[in-house]
Amino acid sequence: MHSSELFHSHTFVRAAFLFDSRLKFEIIGINRGQISKFSQICTMKSMGPTEPVILYEDNHLIAIQKPTGMLSQGDESGDLSAVDWVTSYIRERYQKPGNVYVGLLHRLDRPASGILLFAKTSKAAERMSAMFQKNQIEKQYLVVTLATPRPRAARLSHWVAPVPGQTNIMRAYDQAGGDRKLATLSYEVLREKNGQALVAIQLETGRKHQIRLQMAKIGCGVVGDARYNETAFLPDRAIALLAWKVEFEHPVRKGERIRVQAAVPGAGVWEIAAGV
Repeated sequence: MHSSELFHSHTFVRAAFLFDSRLKFEIIGINRGQISKFSQICTMKSMGPTEPVILYEDNHLIAIQKPTGMLSQGDESGDLSAVDWVTSYIRERYQKPGNVYVGLLHRLDRPASGILLFAKTSKAAERMSAMFQKNQIEKQYLVVTLATPRPRAARLSHWVAPVPGQTNIMRAYDQAGGDRKLATLSYEVLREKNGQALVAIQLETGRKHQIRLQMAKIGCGVVGDARYNETAFLPDRAIALLAWKVEFEHPVRKGERIRVQAAVPGAGVWEIAAGV
C-alpha cells in the first residue's frame, strides 16, 4: 500500500492505493473531543480514480481529485463536468432543493487529473480569486516526461499565445510579441526510468496548457500529450499530468494554512511515481 497524508487543523485525510488497484480515502475529524470517520473506496484506472474524490471540504471550500477525461467546466459537448459533479454532491449531501453556489476557482485540462478547488460561498470565491491573481496560491504538479530535462532543476520562462485559426491549440515562444503572455514555472527531476522522468513542477503563472507547452518546448513533453509532441495517447486519451499539491491561507479563517494533496497513481505510466 502506498499512502499519503495531508493535515488541516482538526481534519486528517489519508489517501491510499490498495493492492487490488482501488483507492481508499479515509477522513478523520476531531471536534471538541468527538471523533468522526468517513471512508470512500473508488475503482481505479491506470491513470487514477474513475470519478471525483473529495480531498477537503469545509463551509467555504471544497477540493476534489478530478479524474482524467472529465471537464473542469461544462462545454458544448454536454459531458459531465467537475462543476456538475460538485453541484450534485452538495445538493444531495446537504439536501438543498434550490440553487447551489459552486465557484470554480481554476481549471485543469480535460486529459489531466488532480486537485480542483471550488468555493461554496461568494465571499470565499472573491477572496480566493484575488489570491490566485496575486500568485498567493502554491500549486505543485507531477508529470512524467518523454525525456529527462537538463539541467535537472531550472526555471523556465516563455511567452505563450493561441495559434491563429486553430481551436484550443497554443504555442510557446522564446520572445515577447503581439498577444503573447509570459509563462513561468520551476521544475525538478525526481526520478528517471527507461528514458522517461518524473518531474515536480511549481507554477508561477497559470496560462492555458502552460506545463504541456513549456515542457514540450525544451524537448521533454508530457507522456501521452499527442497534441504537442510526437507520442501516442495514453488510455482514455489521458496525459501524465497530475495537479499534486495546493497550499494557501484560508480565505475566511485568517492565519490558517490549508494543504491539500492528491493521491498519485502507481500503475501504468505512473509506476515511476510509486511511493512518492
